[in-house]
Amino acid sequence: MTAYAELAVTTNFSFLRGASHPAEMVITADALGLAAIGIADRNSFAGVVRAYEEWRKGKAVKLLVGTRLVTTDGFEVLAYPTDRAAYGRLCRLLSEHNRKVKKGEKGECHLTFDDILGASEGQMLIAFPPEELSPAFTERLATLARAAPGRSFLAGVHRYRGDEPRRLGLLDELGARVGAPLVAVNDVHHHVPERRPLADVLTCMREKCTIAEAGFRLTDIVPVGDRFPYSVFEGVPA
Repeated sequence: MTAYAELAVTTNFSFLRGASHPAEMVITADALGLAAIGIADRNSFAGVVRAYEEWRKGKAVKLLVGTRLVTTDGFEVLAYPTDRAAYGRLCRLLSEHNRKVKKGEKGECHLTFDDILGASEGQMLIAFPPEELSPAFTERLATLARAAPGRSFLAGVHRYRGDEPRRLGLLDELGARVGAPLVAVNDVHHHVPERRPLADVLTCMREKCTIAEAGFRLTDIVPVGDRFPYSVFEGVPA
């Protein structure tokens, strides 16, 4: 099988989202022989410290340090700095906006799309498409690709639904048209299937609903061990 790097990993350092510890993610990725694992928590680098502590014990898997930038209006993009200067810009961006969080808004960070553009130099960027593609998202993706040419990508997450070939085909066409090629990710939130119940409970706590009421809010999250079924996408090299 073609070497695979999982670039979209959310740990329990993403408040009420991740259901596994960073060390568990690294151990599992290494045991499965993944080429690399990218720890990218929501508007934070918090999970990478524990991930690094585990990785430095002699793990063969490559560890990538990033973050998942989420704006106040829901635009989401993975950001992986390519050098120290880019890492510094990303740290300053998160520090500045996390300081603005009001009391009682744990897990929130008031970022805008312009903030992401302002810190885009030296970043590898992977944008997550919304459930329904819109002209507004297309324009933002094109703007991102112009701001970071050759470093902008579109996330292709297999949702295991009946229309996946069509949906992924549309995403592939969109990415090619605006200059943000499709890259395969699994959008991992836990390391083994047994953690799925915990992930569902966290979703209900976040959404303030019961399991019976949650419906499609219990998203199609897969554990780190599940491989993306397609290997044809070109993306960020491991």
